[in-house]
Amino acid sequence: MAEEKKKPLSLRRMVEEVIEFNNGLIIENVDIGGKEYKLKVINHGGRLVLDFNDRDYEITIDERGIKFERLAYRPNHDHNDSESLQIGDNESVMGVKKDEIKWRARFPYAKEGYEFFYVPFGARTVNW
Repeated sequence: MAEEKKKPLSLRRMVEEVIEFNNGLIIENVDIGGKEYKLKVINHGGRLVLDFNDRDYEITIDERGIKFERLAYRPNHDHNDSESLQIGDNESVMGVKKDEIKWRARFPYAKEGYEFFYVPFGARTVNW
């Protein structure tokens, strides 16, 4: 008896929960590691943004690569902050290690020795 191919069950559910808006769409009830997220996929003209739970976590893809940001909750403060993955690029600044990647809340001003960390986006040619 030939084995029957199973159709993916999640496809219909996902299509029912997609909401379109001006520059993208929203996919609700995305399960990642047992936690549910609302995912906004936003096209900002040359830049694609994947926004999980209204900026809890954000992935931006553009010509420079893939950039990561997350919300930093500050319970006893008047506002929350955001952090981005940044890479040390200037060891002459005290405390900065070249090529060290870390989450930082401050914008990566050049004089502070950091810049945004980007993962190159797209395929590449190799000679393995």
